[in-house]
Amino acid sequence: MFRHFATTAVLTLGLLAVTSCSSDAATSSADYCEMIRTYQADSDTYGDVFDAATPDPAAVEAAFRAISAHIDALSAKAPASIKTDVAAMSDATHQLIDLFEKYDWDSVALAQSDDLEALSTLMDSDAINSANERLEQYSEETCGIDAGS
Repeated sequence: MFRHFATTAVLTLGLLAVTSCSSDAATSSADYCEMIRTYQADSDTYGDVFDAATPDPAAVEAAFRAISAHIDALSAKAPASIKTDVAAMSDATHQLIDLFEKYDWDSVALAQSDDLEALSTLMDSDAINSANERLEQYSEETCGIDAGS
C-alpha cells in the first residue's frame, strides 16, 4: 500500500513540475519552462527511491529535500494565472515532507501510522486533483510540455 501511495505522491509532485510555465514580470516563459524541465529530469531519480521494498530513510530524506528546493523555486516564480494551484500543490508537498520528517524519513513507520490515511485523503482530495488538472492543461497549452510524459 505504501509503495503505491509513495509513487502517487512522487507523481503528484512531478505533475507540479511539468505544469507551470509562462511569463511574468520576473521570469520569461522560456526560463520558467527550463526550471520545469530540470525538475522533470531530476524527478525520475526521486521516484527511484521508492522502488525498493523498504526505501532507505537517508535516500528518502535526500529526495524530499531536493523536491522541496525545486518546489520552493517553482512556487516563487509561478505566474499569477496559476499561482493558487501551484500554492495548493506546494502546501500538499510540504505536508508530505513534514510527515516523512516526523517519522525520521522511515516509510515503513509512516505507512503503519494513523497519519497515512489523512495524508492519502489530502493527496487524493478534490482540491489537489482539480489543481493538477488545471496545471496539466496550462502546461500543455502554454509550455508545450506533455504532462503525461
